Amino acid sequence: MKSLWRMPHWDSTIETAVKREKQLREYTQMYPSGIDFLSSETLQHALAVFSELNRTSQQLFLLHGDLHHDNILQSGEAWKIIDPKGLIGEKEYEIIPFLLNHLPKTNVAETIDHRINIFVKELNVSKKRILLWGYAHSVLATCWLIEDRQNTASFSRAIKAFQHLFEYYYGHKK
Repeated sequence: MKSLWRMPHWDSTIETAVKREKQLREYTQMYPSGIDFLSSETLQHALAVFSELNRTSQQLFLLHGDLHHDNILQSGEAWKIIDPKGLIGEKEYEIIPFLLNHLPKTNVAETIDHRINIFVKELNVSKKRILLWGYAHSVLATCWLIEDRQNTASFSRAIKAFQHLFEYYYGHKK
């Protein structure tokens, strides 16, 4: 990840975390009573978290946008990154796809917490912001899955795990 991150050009047309916030806002407007198992309160809360994170972002980078286990390949002694989506956002946002993929059916919070601790140590990023981005993005990604009629079970568990971990470490619901 360190070798991938670059400062974006000021005139870049690559999708931003702000655009994703707008997508979640559209879901809250289209589904004022909630969508599937996501309540109106969950959608509104995730939107508030998205807004706060975007408002308080310090430094933005050009990110891969979909960096997870299946997009990292070994080639001899080197590692290759494939299938970039492109996203402009905080470093912490880059970590979320990796946290959401290949989750077990049980002990999800423990798995996510273990992964986050490695990223925090190796990349010097904010655990708090990772947890918040994880929650907000998981809600948005679940909306995408519901809309596409795909299985949401793993992301549903991730939403709960991010909430639990935030409350555990920071003593309250954000």
